[in-house]
Amino acid sequence: MHQLRQLFERITLPQRIWLAAAAVAVIGGITMLTRWTEERDFKPLFTGLAAEDAGSLVAKLRESGVEYRLADNGTAVLVPSGKVAEARLQMAAAGLPKSGRVGFELFDKTNFGTSEFAEQVNYHRAIEGELERSVMSIR
Repeated sequence: MHQLRQLFERITLPQRIWLAAAAVAVIGGITMLTRWTEERDFKPLFTGLAAEDAGSLVAKLRESGVEYRLADNGTAVLVPSGKVAEARLQMAAAGLPKSGRVGFELFDKTNFGTSEFAEQVNYHRAIEGELERSVMSIR
């Protein structure tokens, strides 16, 4: 310890500043790497959710004790990658999310250059979504 103190006393002020800057950079780099690693471990449970569905999912995840994170302005729910399948099964058993399909609102955002095939596919998706909504409202 005494040798380290002597070494520090012998270096000039600019060298001390560079040493302090290097220490801050190393600590900052380690902190950012740790956060990046933690963020990478989360995978999407569901994306493109309505606010009501996201709220219901978050409440159920809290109740189950599963860690979660919100992304994309609250329209995506992320869970640890090892728990995605288990969480999806729990949510399916609870009937969540409730509004999983889109109906004819799919045509509210049509593009000018949409092909006839794409329109047919969207039409079938809209019909499926409307049928699913009708069946779910009967339950």
